[in-house]
Amino acid sequence: MTTGTISKAKVMKAAWKLFREFYGYGPADQGGRGLRFKSIGRQCFASCLQRAWAEERRRAQIAAIPSAAKAARLEILKAEMSNLREYCTGSYAQQLHQEDTIRREIRDLMAA
Repeated sequence: MTTGTISKAKVMKAAWKLFREFYGYGPADQGGRGLRFKSIGRQCFASCLQRAWAEERRRAQIAAIPSAAKAARLEILKAEMSNLREYCTGSYAQQLHQEDTIRREIRDLMAA
């Protein structure tokens, strides 16, 4: 059963994967650190589930963008990246944050 283009099963699978990565849930051979669910808690899993839903909604939004608009946005982002490197006006930390934000958006657009 799906909600629009978002699969609930896919979101749940992603949430468990995040739970293993961030909190070390599960046996070591499955990517965990041997921690039990009871020792980590429901609120921690809920945060992973929220993050998984947010990521899946973001993917669905990007997938809904027409390819011509994606291509145009990619060109704008690439121009911003080159301008950012040439005309750095803020701190180095601010420049790194802006570069990271632009790279993340480029990666998301190219993946969809």
